[in-house]
Amino acid sequence: MMKQNNTFSLSRIWMLAKWDVGTNWKVYAWRYFGLYLGYLALMMRNYVAVGDSADPENISSIAFFTTIVFMILFFRQASLVMERMLTKGGRTTFLTLPASNLEKFVWRTIFVSVFFVVMGFVTFALADLTRYLVLFVCGQGDAPFIFSHYFLSWLGYVLFDKSVFAI
Repeated sequence: MMKQNNTFSLSRIWMLAKWDVGTNWKVYAWRYFGLYLGYLALMMRNYVAVGDSADPENISSIAFFTTIVFMILFFRQASLVMERMLTKGGRTTFLTLPASNLEKFVWRTIFVSVFFVVMGFVTFALADLTRYLVLFVCGQGDAPFIFSHYFLSWLGYVLFDKSVFAI
């Protein structure tokens, strides 16, 4: 009878990552394509709401709304840490992989947190670029990538501002 090696190994996490992405790449591709379309629809709707006026207050409130949507999607994605355990077949496949449970959990946590943030920024930038190109072709080009600029500034404010305001 073989004894299972329960030590923590980065090489097994890497092999688990390759297996997971290789097996479920269609699910992930469709998920991020839907995220791209959602961001694009949100940006186009917000551009129509602002109109031709590039009032910084309107754009700032739209960027804040977009940031809130991104955070909601992030928390929804974080709830998918153990998505592979939803069905009996998925549980059997996932639990019989040659890695410890800690390594499986670490990989899923890294995937749904770090990878989602990276892909969220990539899909957001692609949606912003598409929005700019569509509006440029239609003759209504505004300042390029203005939503990404405000989105990143609001996200930085939300995540990294540690100041306390006295009322």
